[in-house]
Amino acid sequence: MAVPCTTCGYCAPCPAGVAIPDVFAQYNAGAMFGTWKSAQGMYQAFLASQGRGADRCQACGECEPKCPQGIPIIAKLQEAGAALAPPRP
Repeated sequence: MAVPCTTCGYCAPCPAGVAIPDVFAQYNAGAMFGTWKSAQGMYQAFLASQGRGADRCQACGECEPKCPQGIPIIAKLQEAGAALAPPRP
């Protein structure tokens, strides 16, 4: 797994509206199964286009102390956002 997120939701709600567990779920799906095109499509359709994508993170840090897995959420959101962004032509 790219991010050891169990989708517990303790990091939520994000003040900026980022759907943190959902972003990580798509990132993990792309990484684990090599289904990047599908993961990118799902991310764009259901998260980024609705203002709930990783790009909305303001690095406020509210989420990180709440995570029982100790995930560096801000850094991992940046990583996930870069991986899930649509490919540039």
